[in-house]
Amino acid sequence: MKMARLGLSLAVVLFLLACGGGGGGDGEYVPTARETEILSKKAGLTNGAAVIIGNSITEALPMPPAPFPILNAGIWGANTLTYYRFLGKLLQRLQARLFVVALGVNDAHLDIASFPERYEAICSALEATGAQVAVATVLPTTNGRVNAELIKKLNEHIANLSRDKGYLHLDSFSAIADERGYLPSAYTYDGLHLNDAGNEKLKGFYIDKVGSLYDLKPKADR
Repeated sequence: MKMARLGLSLAVVLFLLACGGGGGGDGEYVPTARETEILSKKAGLTNGAAVIIGNSITEALPMPPAPFPILNAGIWGANTLTYYRFLGKLLQRLQARLFVVALGVNDAHLDIASFPERYEAICSALEATGAQVAVATVLPTTNGRVNAELIKKLNEHIANLSRDKGYLHLDSFSAIADERGYLPSAYTYDGLHLNDAGNEKLKGFYIDKVGSLYDLKPKADR
């Protein structure tokens, strides 16, 4: 176990250096406006926070009340390459208790063959901090912008990684999808992004699956 942790620690050091989080220099990564906002909020966190990384769906998700800080690190348009660049800065001086990874749909426009490698590298870097890692499946769509078979492949990889690495598996696809495997019109305004009802549905799913571990459920539900 100790050797495995040393291996993970070495992996995360190399990963952070590759991301630009290990030092200065003319080639150091410059965060975007949204990333700068996330870093500013991170600076005010106490140890033991929960961090949710993802795309526009995560960014728009209202965070539930909790007995510890929750950092919404969702970035509009984010994919695994986004966090390859940004994760080093995000993890600097951050001692989280839980990371939720909600990435994948925007990787459909990249080289999908390299998605497993990028996704696993991100999860390994998060795990090496000592926090618990939870991986959320890609949500269904209805607007035709993302092929349903491609989403299925992404989610199969996420499920396999969860099983192999012992990560908490959050099957948000099944929680949101209708009986045909599509995103219900009641939960979306454009067939891809969630409306208020969809956000509440997804937030409730997260609370149900993660809340029992971290005392996130509202007092009325206890």
